[in-house]
Amino acid sequence: MEILIEATEFYTGGTALIMINFPSPYRLRETGSGNSQLPSMSSNQFMAMKAILGLISRLLSKSEYNFGDSFFFFQTIAVMMFNECLALGTMEYVKCKNPMKDIDLQYKNSKRPKRVDEWLTSAPLAERAEGAMYSSKPFLPRAGRAETEVQCIHENIVVHRFLFRRKRFI
Repeated sequence: MEILIEATEFYTGGTALIMINFPSPYRLRETGSGNSQLPSMSSNQFMAMKAILGLISRLLSKSEYNFGDSFFFFQTIAVMMFNECLALGTMEYVKCKNPMKDIDLQYKNSKRPKRVDEWLTSAPLAERAEGAMYSSKPFLPRAGRAETEVQCIHENIVVHRFLFRRKRFI
């Protein structure tokens, strides 16, 4: 976070693209199996907390004069991060060329990951990563993909990819 604070205060150049790849999700259960190092609930602060998203928004606003549109690219397995970006009120999503029309079709003939099944059992009406704001295809070429994205594809875990840009205020 310190590098973003420094960049917003002292960096005078432009920023065309900022990326966050796979921040830690939170645990589904307080106890039991699973990664005990993860935060216990969505309200706990973790890597992509609101303060960082706010700094990213500020950096993008400083860059509009240098590059035109500046973009924030996010890859995650948590729908809540899309909503956190929208909640800032300073960014808007970019419609995807290859939207996620039906997330369950992405699993094809294989079973959904256990974590997804547990999540849907606990919240059957939960928001899903579907629609024009989520891309069904990777944005980055194979050689530029994050290790976690490659692992998710290999393990049949759907990756939520979305792109934001700074809102143009009139």
